[in-house]
Amino acid sequence: MKPLEQFDVLVVDDQKSMRELAMLYLYKLGFRRIHESPDGATTKTLVSDRQYDLVVLDWNLGDTNGLDVLKFIRASVLNKTTAVLIATGENKLSNVQSAMSAGASNYITKPYNDVELRSRLERALMCKLAA
Repeated sequence: MKPLEQFDVLVVDDQKSMRELAMLYLYKLGFRRIHESPDGATTKTLVSDRQYDLVVLDWNLGDTNGLDVLKFIRASVLNKTTAVLIATGENKLSNVQSAMSAGASNYITKPYNDVELRSRLERALMCKLAA
C-alpha cells in the first residue's frame, strides 16, 4: 500500500465546519492530498474527472443524499473501487444497511473523533485493498 501522504482523499459534506474538522483529522492521520466538496453535484463532477483513493461522504447533503452519490461513485469508471466512508449524524440501521449494500466500505456516526475516524478508515481501506 502506498504511503498515506500519497492518497487522494475527497471530503464531502454540506457543512463547512464538518469538512474542516474531517480534513484536520485526516491531516493528523498522515493524509496530505485532501480535497473537499460541499454538495452532491460538485462531487459527481470531481469523481468523473479524477480518481480518489478515499471519499469521506456525508449521508445528508443539501442537494441530494449520500446514497445517491455513493451509487454514482460505484458506477464511475475511475472510482468504482475507491474506499468510501459514509459519515452520518443519524444512526439508523436501515441507512447503514442501504449504504453497505450500495458499496460503502464503512460508516461512521457524527460527531466523531480522530481515533474513531482512524479505526473506521483502516477497515474502509482494507476493503479497497481486497477489491
